[in-house]
Amino acid sequence: YAAAEAATRSVDQAVQSMGGNGLTKEYGIAAAVTLSRLSRIAPVSREMVLNFVAQTSLGLPRSY
Repeated sequence: YAAAEAATRSVDQAVQSMGGNGLTKEYGIAAAVTLSRLSRIAPVSREMVLNFVAQTSLGLPRSY
């Protein structure tokens, strides 16, 4: 979860710093954008990861 969030933030920063050219095939950042976004939601969503941590580590009841 944390790695996917960090990857998404860094790829977004790379796109912002390069402007429109950052999304061209020459730089390869467009593929990184797709992969970083996919890693945030696959195989489970962010909320499911946080629910699992809350149940197992913190002993909180199910929230769904």
